[in-house]
Amino acid sequence: ILPSTHPDLGTSYYNTGFLCMKMEDYTRAMSFLKLAHDIFKQNFPSNHKGVEDINMLIELVGQNL
Repeated sequence: ILPSTHPDLGTSYYNTGFLCMKMEDYTRAMSFLKLAHDIFKQNFPSNHKGVEDINMLIELVGQNL
């Protein structure tokens, strides 16, 4: 079992958020992307590509809420 802050769990949340965004379920997408963001923020520097990608998706999803 992975710890709650493991990067692989963050990646799963990111992927789920991305899929929700593609299905236009923006509220659910935002929830998963925020979870991913919190995990990535704890494990990677702010200029890490994963953190930057999540920030970009959060901004896109936010425009559709």
